[in-house]
Amino acid sequence: MTLLINGLPLIQIELKRRGLDMKEVFNQICRYKLHSYTGLFRYIQIFVVSNGVDTKYFASTFLEKCHISKMIARYMVLKKTENNY
Repeated sequence: MTLLINGLPLIQIELKRRGLDMKEVFNQICRYKLHSYTGLFRYIQIFVVSNGVDTKYFASTFLEKCHISKMIARYMVLKKTENNY
């Protein structure tokens, strides 16, 4: 499940079958990040994983300076207004 905040996918929640090893779930998220999360999905900040017994969360690289500047450059909408003198 992906949670959108102001239209941006910022939180990914993975719910797996009971008792699945958390390391396996973590590795799956890492594979998704490398191969499946493109476009706006590469800006997901927080991953939450649960196997019905344990729940863990971890953050991605969103807070790195270059990552934030890429997001601003690609998705900022500029609006030109008329100058009324």
